[in-house]
Amino acid sequence: MTIYQEAAKIAEQEFEKRQVEEVKKAMLELLTLQEKKSREIEKLEEERRIIKKDIEDLKEGKLDKIKERLEKSRLARETSPMERFIKDFSNQNLNDLVYRPTKWWCESTSGTYNLNFTDGGNKVFYI
Repeated sequence: MTIYQEAAKIAEQEFEKRQVEEVKKAMLELLTLQEKKSREIEKLEEERRIIKKDIEDLKEGKLDKIKERLEKSRLARETSPMERFIKDFSNQNLNDLVYRPTKWWCESTSGTYNLNFTDGGNKVFYI
């Protein structure tokens, strides 16, 4: 084998090594991207689950469960708009709300009446 043939053989081997390295880099980049997208999908699925639970709990009036979820999970606080709603709702003083009855007020029977609120409070009044 001549020196030229030997040099050509070495050059071909180096060229193949470079191609292998380029394919290797491309494969690593694809695998990294696949892992990143898988994590994004998992996060989106978890956000979707949180939103579905909020909808179910709100339909059932279970604000305490929503509040508990918001306190425990950072992702729930980032995802759900319910934190603002619960703060607004809990800041209302339910005792300050005044009910203004219509004409049936005059037709009511006098006596003692109890109002029970969902937060466990109650109010007693006499007519």
